[in-house]
Amino acid sequence: MDFKLRLEKPDHRFALYEGLVMSLAYTLGGLIPMVPYFVIKKTLTALYVSIATTVIVLVAFGYVKAVITGCNSRDRWVSAAQTLAVGVLATGTSYGIVRGINATTPQDKPQTPTEGTFVGPGLEKASML
Repeated sequence: MDFKLRLEKPDHRFALYEGLVMSLAYTLGGLIPMVPYFVIKKTLTALYVSIATTVIVLVAFGYVKAVITGCNSRDRWVSAAQTLAVGVLATGTSYGIVRGINATTPQDKPQTPTEGTFVGPGLEKASML
């Protein structure tokens, strides 16, 4: 390790534990914005609630991270803003990539489901289950 940066040599005994913690953190972090879709029937309303929830969580994570690392009050809010900015940039980049892929890929015409056979997105007929 580079001792100029004052980094410790990683302890490989905890690799599995640290990997599981990171996996759990990513899973929970990915589920939080999806919760509104599970509990709100109107998709557009769920989208707005999801956006608001995500903004609040990103700001909170950035702030708590700064508290844990011992930053002063001003730096805590800077950390919160930076975390939010990174989240917004990641979201915008993902959205742009998907739009770009969709623009270059031929799209199928959406099918109108027959009454009583539509189960959900991607499942046209209940008989397919």
